[in-house]
Amino acid sequence: MELTVKEDEQPKLAYSPIEIIDYKQVRIGSQSQSAWADDEYSSAIIFIKNTASTSFLTKVPLTVRLNTQNPQFKMRINETKPFTQTLSVSLLNEESIDVFIQFAPQIEGLITTTIQIQSNDLNPKDNQDIHLTGKGVPDTDGDGEMDYNDNPDLDDKDSDNDGLSDDLEGGDDPENSNAFRTIDSDGNGISDPMERSMPGMNYSINFQPVEINAPDGWYEDQLRVFAPKSPKNPPI
Repeated sequence: MELTVKEDEQPKLAYSPIEIIDYKQVRIGSQSQSAWADDEYSSAIIFIKNTASTSFLTKVPLTVRLNTQNPQFKMRINETKPFTQTLSVSLLNEESIDVFIQFAPQIEGLITTTIQIQSNDLNPKDNQDIHLTGKGVPDTDGDGEMDYNDNPDLDDKDSDNDGLSDDLEGGDDPENSNAFRTIDSDGNGISDPMERSMPGMNYSINFQPVEINAPDGWYEDQLRVFAPKSPKNPPI
């Protein structure tokens, strides 16, 4: 005997009503699982559900196939699984699942695509396309900070990789001696621009060893870590 599924008992696909997931700028060679959607910045997730009622006499699983159509955008439903460009899920009546989407740019510039969603829902008219977009930004000096070539005001904040921001070190313009990166010309541990911002102040570094192992005939002095002891001329 052949089982006939009533038309109103077919699986029904529903998913997050998101038009665009925007990752903004992401450093080339890295990845991001957070993005802007509906004016909120959070994890990039699509919620998928089979809305067919569990009271139906016949229960047909909803089969959904997703494809980001671009290898720089990938998906997974479980943290133990790798991200892949294509994904298939099967949901029984009223079951749902979260799909996590990752953007890992490999080229510079704006990258866009649309998630292709196919299912065995006979009437998916209520569903809409979900667009993915993000910008791959290079890291020219390899310090982990992105270059923003389109906006000099958002340039790499530590171009010389010394741990001090370019702004603190005086700028990022080698043609302008007043706005060129200077690190610490006198070697006192304080950047030159910071010293210039506080003229007339003297800077010193106080070294206080935790433990002193001195040979015989030496003693600790407040001004020197070690000084020779002269038994003929004891300190006054």
